Amino acid sequence: MDQAERAIEKLEVANQALADGRPEALALRDEALRRIAGLAVSEAQLCRIEELAAAGLIAIERVRSDRAAILRELQEAEAALHFAAALTGRAGAAVVDVQG
Repeated sequence: MDQAERAIEKLEVANQALADGRPEALALRDEALRRIAGLAVSEAQLCRIEELAAAGLIAIERVRSDRAAILRELQEAEAALHFAAALTGRAGAAVVDVQG
């Protein structure tokens, strides 16, 4: 197996890891693409690389979307905790006047 095939296999593995929701695979994907960029590849290999690159971008967008959803949930939970603390008077000077 030549260097290009090995790099393409690494790209496939990284894409699968991204699809499985493992964002740490971004570094593996980047490394595989850097290796591929310096190699001579056949037309068939180039087609495969293009397919994998497109699939990788879709997986990256899913990871970003998942992270954004988690961040929104955390922010909403934090806001709810602050609001509850204000209503119960546990927030000190930040007590909310709800009759106002």
